[in-house]
This record gives sequence, C-alpha cells and structure tokens, in this order.
Amino acid sequence: MLDEKYPQILRLKADPESMNQKLKGLRVAVTGARGRYAPIVAESLRKKGAAIKTFSQKDGGEHEGLPALLESGVLAELDAILHFGWGTVPKVAEEKQGAEWQKDLPFISRLLQALGRLPEKQRPVLIFPSTGAVYGECGNEPAIEATALAPKSYYAAGKVAAEELLHQYSAHGKGKVAILRISNLYGAQGVSKVPQGVIAKLAECFHKNTQPTIWGDGTATKDYLHVDDFCESVYRVLAERLEGVWNLCTGTSHSLLEVLSIFTKHLKWNPDCVFLPHPSWDVEKTNLSPQKLITATGWLPKISLENGMRNFLSASAGRDQREKRA
Repeated sequence: MLDEKYPQILRLKADPESMNQKLKGLRVAVTGARGRYAPIVAESLRKKGAAIKTFSQKDGGEHEGLPALLESGVLAELDAILHFGWGTVPKVAEEKQGAEWQKDLPFISRLLQALGRLPEKQRPVLIFPSTGAVYGECGNEPAIEATALAPKSYYAAGKVAAEELLHQYSAHGKGKVAILRISNLYGAQGVSKVPQGVIAKLAECFHKNTQPTIWGDGTATKDYLHVDDFCESVYRVLAERLEGVWNLCTGTSHSLLEVLSIFTKHLKWNPDCVFLPHPSWDVEKTNLSPQKLITATGWLPKISLENGMRNFLSASAGRDQREKRA
C-alpha cells in the first residue's frame, strides 16, 4: 500500500474541509484548455467552487485565446494561473527540435513581463507544470527537488529553460511561482491525440485489436501518477499558496513489462508486441521522491498503479460499448 511508505504524522496536516474552503471562490486561469489533462483539472477545480477561466491557443467556444491572458485587466482579476499550455510532447519535440524556443518560451516571457507590470499585490501566483524528466536518468537514490538537472530530450530541456525564466522572475522579486515536476500522468479517458502515454496507447491497441509498439525491451521504469491523485496535489498547491519546486509523483516506479502484465491480468490480453530500440532521448530509469509535498501539505498519492489501471480500463470498456451502441 502507498500509505505504508510515509509516516502517519506527516499526513495529519491534510484537512479536506479546510482545503475546500480555501479553494472556494479562488480565481484561477487554466491554459492548455484543449489538451488532455488541463480540462480535467479545470473541471475538478470548478467542482471545488473555484472560479475558472480557460485559455487555449485558439479562442472560441468556452475558451479565450492565449493573448487575452496577457491583458492587465484579466491578470489583475486572478489569484493563480495554471499554465498547462505547451506545444510539444517528448516525441514531437525530437521531430521538431527547438519548437519550444519559437513559441512556448517566448509566450512565457511575455506573460512574465505582463505580470511584472501589475502592482505587486495584484500579481497572481504562476504555477508551471514541468516534468520529472528534467532529472534525466535516476539512480538508486530518489531524485528530490534539489537534485541536479540532466535533461536528455529537447522536451525536458525546454521545460528546464522555462523553469529558469520563472526562477529569474521570482528571484528578482517580481512575483510568486510554483514549479511542478510531474511524473507520468495517466487515467484520462478518450483517444490520445499525441504519440505519448503508454497506458492510453495500449488501451487503444486493445480496443482496436492492433499490435502495440514498445520502446526498448520493456524494462524501462516510470513513475505513473493517476490523474485523480494529480488533481488532489494541485488542490494542495493552490490551497496552501505554495511557492518553489515540487515533485508530483507516487515515489514508486514500474517497468513497461509490469504495465503489460496488468493488461494481461485484467483483460486476458497477451499482445504480440513490437519491440523497437529505446530512443536515446527517453529516460529509462525514473526514481522520484514526493516527500517534500507530503511533508508540507499532507497530500498522499492514494491510487496504486494496478487499481488505477483497473479503473481506467473499466471506464474505457464502458465508453467503447456506448460508442458501439450509438
């Protein structure tokens, strides 16, 4: 069990009612609103009573365009910004090398300049979802927030560059920032539109009866964080007005072979996988520690990989059946 890894005393700080009161009425902007996980976080915060504004590269419908977020009148009415907006995933970043420096980083720079023009008391905290991949290959000791960064991919290097912009903004007294180094998220329903996320991709292969492709021999390890646990961690960051760098992860890593075994167990599926050479830019050993966030807030990752995948696969099967009936 996950909760056996951490002392009970560290979790006594967790008070759901107090947290909910702090979130109620909080004015939060969420960018990347047409992405995979930002909409889930935005909707979950709405259910907690937060006042949410969503922004996307393309305006229209319920989302405003990103340029609108740079307006002082909009920024002054916010308590926090969750900047999920990012133009690449790791594989795409390798195919379009340097894309982050053309679009994502310039926008962050403009956003920081716009925030700096506001009176200090009106500046919302800027929360940036980074990635645990900034640490590169991990050893036997879990990477903590002070561990030296060694990104292997253009994607992770872009996140490091963004973090540096935020550090400079904060160090010069311009405003408050929180950097979230997130492990591998899973649990979002629907077809993944990007070439990333092995659990979602394997589920698609199962439903479409296609042959899965695996990078490497299956022994690469990742820390898989369920989206519900992720949302809970974001609640804590917002409610406690946290600043600085925070690892968001379970603290437990699993190999791709273990992931496949869970599919086999719950779906009676033994796919004939295609094993390709492991990309040089992809981290093969992930080992992250969530202890700092647990100690500060009492947050605890509750959903084990097997339980999270079981629930994901059950919901995915139900969605598939509904689509067939439609």
